[in-house]
Amino acid sequence: MWRTSIAEVLSFVLVMSLVPSPLAAQASKSTSPTLQERIVQMPAGSIVEVQPKGKGVPKVRGRLGALAADTFQVQVAAGSTTEVKTFRFDEVKNIKQVNKQGGMKTAGKVVLWSLAIFGTFVLIMVAACWSGGCDS
Repeated sequence: MWRTSIAEVLSFVLVMSLVPSPLAAQASKSTSPTLQERIVQMPAGSIVEVQPKGKGVPKVRGRLGALAADTFQVQVAAGSTTEVKTFRFDEVKNIKQVNKQGGMKTAGKVVLWSLAIFGTFVLIMVAACWSGGCDS
């Protein structure tokens, strides 16, 4: 009885791992958002790091400020004052949000899914034993 139960669970896991995820297929078909689209999606006041185009130009870290059609502003702390720097979208190589709030890291997701799968397996085995399948 144990062997058949384990074989059924492993077969199910194998079949589910072979089925392509619709989210993965959708993500591969979509193109990555442009720099301007990424900036618009960031919440106002979030801390960002801007990497301008050109060699030797230092990165700028500050709070995302006002957005316009072709520019955006970053508020940079300089001592006890705040300096506002304006960047054109075509002058920026990359921008990233420094401190995203919320969300779970990949390791946490892996642990959570592993525990869920293990718990499901244990429940299946307990149900099989309660139905009288453990005595054989």
